Amino acid sequence: MMRGRNAQTYGMLVFIPLLGPATFDWFPDWLEGAGTNVWWLLMAWGILAVVLGWLTAAVMAINRDHGPPQLHTASMLETMLGRWGGRLANFLWAFVLCLYGARVLQSGIELIHYDVLPYTPTSVLIVLGLLIPLQLLVGGFDALLRYCAVLFWPALLLGLAMSVLCFRRADFANLFPLANPMQAGQWLGALPHVLQLLPGWSLVVLYTPLFQAWLSPGTAFRAYLFAGGGVLLLMALDFCMVLANFGAFEGAALQWPVIEAMRMQLGIHLDVINLIPVLIAVSGLLNLCVFGAYMLIRPYIRMPSVARGCLVLGTCGSLAWIADVYVGTSKLYEASSIGFGCVLVVALSVWFTVRHERSGAGSLVRR
Repeated sequence: MMRGRNAQTYGMLVFIPLLGPATFDWFPDWLEGAGTNVWWLLMAWGILAVVLGWLTAAVMAINRDHGPPQLHTASMLETMLGRWGGRLANFLWAFVLCLYGARVLQSGIELIHYDVLPYTPTSVLIVLGLLIPLQLLVGGFDALLRYCAVLFWPALLLGLAMSVLCFRRADFANLFPLANPMQAGQWLGALPHVLQLLPGWSLVVLYTPLFQAWLSPGTAFRAYLFAGGGVLLLMALDFCMVLANFGAFEGAALQWPVIEAMRMQLGIHLDVINLIPVLIAVSGLLNLCVFGAYMLIRPYIRMPSVARGCLVLGTCGSLAWIADVYVGTSKLYEASSIGFGCVLVVALSVWFTVRHERSGAGSLVRR
């Protein structure tokens, strides 16, 4: 058993899914919808992240009070929905994680094609991308945690350094106006983009029960807030970089405005260095998706562990190949992940309300 199941490791595990694959391919949608009012969207993202973090910690407290010492992730939905309803929900959750993992993998492959290897077949990159999750499935959850912990700080510090260097010749006048009340309807119409947080949050919910024997709900919530605050600051830094270099209109017209800003400021050779933290983020998030899907189906499918792992990897790889062949499929994957996240929020909220009223307990997150 790994000794590192502590608040720091939990914070790292929270940071990775909340950040996403770090390609920031959703920046253009936010800039197109809100322009320089994108800071309001970022604030809404932060508020939603805090609310969802509190819900996660509250459900963790309910599990500790009414369940076994360490409620397994796959049994959580069975406790909520009953035996057969929970099993169906777990299989659906596993499939949604494969969809999201395929979306993440396909996003990373697109960036590799754009930046360094335009002629490498997608099927080859899919196989290479799935080799690390395959080894971590064999190594178990502790191996997954070690992989995340070892690469976390080098990737984060390198990514921050590359972003800061891109302000050398930036025009900060492009940031203004920071907030335009006359365009309130514009950014309010872009608020649904904030729901892109939900697929990553669903991974946090999935892995939190594996820490509840080591962390109190209050400690987990504080670690979540620290990690979420770090993600928010990193997003704000990169939004500031894109706006300062391109402005809202041009930034919305680019597929990867963060990558383009680094190319413009640092040149193509240093831009390739930025692929290191990006690919680490893509790999870390893909590992979490694949291992999470494996955990969800493990209690129900009676076959060797290697065969179960290959089933999950094969599903994820096939979905990534389909997304490469059929344009627009990756958006469907993302929409499906967001839809499941909305259902999960409602289900956990209802379940927590019912359990909390029965127990008559006080504040759960401060424990």
